Amino acid sequence: MNAPARVCAVVMAKYPRPGRVKTRLVSAGLLDEAGAARFAWALLRCTVDRLASRTSVTVALACDDADRFDERVAEVRERLGRSDLAVVEQGSGDLGSRLDRVWRDDRFASTPVAFFGTDSPDVPAALLAAIPGALVEAEIAVGPTADGGYWTLAGRRHQPEVLDRIDWGTESVYDQTRRRARDAGLTVSTLPPWYDVDRPEDVEDLCRRLSNRDDTDQALVDLARHLEVLPSDRQRSRP
Repeated sequence: MNAPARVCAVVMAKYPRPGRVKTRLVSAGLLDEAGAARFAWALLRCTVDRLASRTSVTVALACDDADRFDERVAEVRERLGRSDLAVVEQGSGDLGSRLDRVWRDDRFASTPVAFFGTDSPDVPAALLAAIPGALVEAEIAVGPTADGGYWTLAGRRHQPEVLDRIDWGTESVYDQTRRRARDAGLTVSTLPPWYDVDRPEDVEDLCRRLSNRDDTDQALVDLARHLEVLPSDRQRSRP
């Protein structure tokens, strides 16, 4: 089987509303609520820009004021500088329900899809490029993170079985996802692991990785500039 001609990217993202995003960084004293929202915007922009340079991108947006969804979509497009960006609504329910709802969208009916969050903005280009090939070898591809989650979940087609009975937000997500796939008789390809950004120490690690990069990925350059204004460990206020 040849590699898929295209794997559509879907970015699952919360609307970056102060007080609702990056709350661990706020509670740790690294950022205030407004700063956390700005950081969330920077992560979203970096993720979308990097993926859009490789394939088509849809943002699946979660917002807690659904009556203002169209307004939020317009703001996302303006802030990201992408007037034609496809944006769909995640809807309600746990992450599995929301992923399933998005995956059922007609625009993904005949093409492989890879889901991403915004917490792994610096996934190496080689790992992103490996996804189509992984979907030649298997029906599902998963890239783990150190906290037990994953930086991507990709599939040749809609596979609701891998979203069922998952303890979302725990260290069991990756293992349970693979188990559900095996139980459904699906073949699974494991992509190389990468990091996510959720705790203050994760932000520090991201800063180090970005400072040590020797490429000129403009999206990562822009993210590094944003990170330069974050307080250092010595400057943090302690709760």
